[in-house]
Amino acid sequence: MSFEFLAPDAAEPVNGRRPTSRSPIEWTHRELKAAFAERAGWRIVTGYGKPDREAAACRRAVGLADLSFLGKLELQADPGIVSSAVSRLAGGATLEPGRATLKDGVWWCPITPRRVLALTPPERTAALRDELEA
Repeated sequence: MSFEFLAPDAAEPVNGRRPTSRSPIEWTHRELKAAFAERAGWRIVTGYGKPDREAAACRRAVGLADLSFLGKLELQADPGIVSSAVSRLAGGATLEPGRATLKDGVWWCPITPRRVLALTPPERTAALRDELEA
């Protein structure tokens, strides 16, 4: 099994530095004067100014939480394999479709008995992918 096509952390370094991953809507954030920082190889929005003014703007219109930087891993296998892998990696959690479980910063989101989506902090994605592949 291979996840290279979904793995921004596997990008080849250029001049000794891995390129920064960016949200598909980064330019919209830039136009709206967002502030940015780098987290685990991703450029992320840190805010739009003073928190009270940002909250007021969200109440007047709409707020946006861009979580593109989260790792997204989907495990697809026979139900017994899925259940065993998730139980081992999610600290014994038993999952049922429609009820996500948070364990060690990873959200385990069962879709069906054969499919589970894991949402990870960006710094945990590669290690969890390696564990799932193993």
